[in-house]
Amino acid sequence: MGLLIGLGLAVFRGSLVRGEEFEAVFSRVSNGYIRGRLSDGTFQPESYALLKGGLWGGEIADPTIDKVSFDAIGQTIAGALASQNFFPSRDPKTTRLLIVVFWGTTRELDYHEPFAPLPTPPIGVDNAPALPPPLLSESGRLSAAEVRKDTEVIVDAANLLGYPSPLDPELLSRRYFVVLLAYDFQAKLTQEKSMLLWEARFSIRERGNEFKKQLAAMARNASQYFGQDSHGLAHKPVPEGHVVVGEIRSLDVVPNAGPSEAALAPDGTHVAYLKKEDHKLKLVIVEIDRPKRPAVAEVSDFSLGPAPLRWADAGHILVARSAAGSISFDLAGKRSEPDRKTARISLAGDSADGSSEPSQAEIRALIGEKLPDREVVIVGADNARRRFLLVASGAAGPTRYFVFDRPSDLLYEVGRR
Repeated sequence: MGLLIGLGLAVFRGSLVRGEEFEAVFSRVSNGYIRGRLSDGTFQPESYALLKGGLWGGEIADPTIDKVSFDAIGQTIAGALASQNFFPSRDPKTTRLLIVVFWGTTRELDYHEPFAPLPTPPIGVDNAPALPPPLLSESGRLSAAEVRKDTEVIVDAANLLGYPSPLDPELLSRRYFVVLLAYDFQAKLTQEKSMLLWEARFSIRERGNEFKKQLAAMARNASQYFGQDSHGLAHKPVPEGHVVVGEIRSLDVVPNAGPSEAALAPDGTHVAYLKKEDHKLKLVIVEIDRPKRPAVAEVSDFSLGPAPLRWADAGHILVARSAAGSISFDLAGKRSEPDRKTARISLAGDSADGSSEPSQAEIRALIGEKLPDREVVIVGADNARRRFLLVASGAAGPTRYFVFDRPSDLLYEVGRR
């Protein structure tokens, strides 16, 4: 477990005492790591592989964390990473990061405040506040060995979670935590060198919470710091999400398929959406597994009114114009008419097995965990009901399009409106 304690006890401004609904996040970069940005200001995509670091169990049994598998944790972390343009890779030659994942519960002191003094700070911690006098009776005071033991417990927790001082009252109680250590994969692969590029440590009070239920919200909340420097310990409120589930259907050419400004291809490989830019209405076509370079086509100016989208087949998107009929574009954004016979086969094939059809309650629960701080509307699905197109709004920032891949439990951000 020595890898986890590698964070030095640097002195930042004192931690704030917060309520139970707040999450503590610490992150920093090292070895000259800087994230590049694309022309639109978003982070340049980076590939990674996840590695199980291990579970640091608390001193009491807790089924809400003890029984959670690494696969489940990895899937949740992958969703949070995807929101910041980190994507999993299976090609060792092109993988940029090796992200080691640790999780667990910190220990609690043997005594309970305020009936005993806080432990003496270790040598090397400057500007520590004065300690209160002991409150226990002479016969009930802790021995020197007990004080040293409790000091070690609290200093270990401060190091582990990124707290600048072991005197922070939040460390007196057990806390659920996750630690991500991102190493240079190529340096490890070719030189057997462990070069840490960035780390993220986030935690929440154990009392009144359940790790399994809070993990998605914690990871999503902390994701804005992945690959970034938090400049000390940050406290973020853990929000509650709201999911609106509309009618789940494939947005292809079928009767009564209502108009939409975004549509998921019937085979689940592409998303098309409309974007207003420079007084023009533009069609954006994104390959879900490769969202880095979408195809863009100019449709018209704004004066022609709404332009609902429908997929003619897996390779052609129709932009309906009330005055001029429909315009068809291929996946490269070029005008191209679909083959009607191929379209009929595409729309009829690969339908979902009724026994595996997800219920609205199931989808609501899965999406609610991954986007806890936004209102989410499910606007469509592929023919096989494996991928679902989401429109997320609220919180800070623009309305965003996501695709939820149900079999892999991954969330992809594919565009912003």
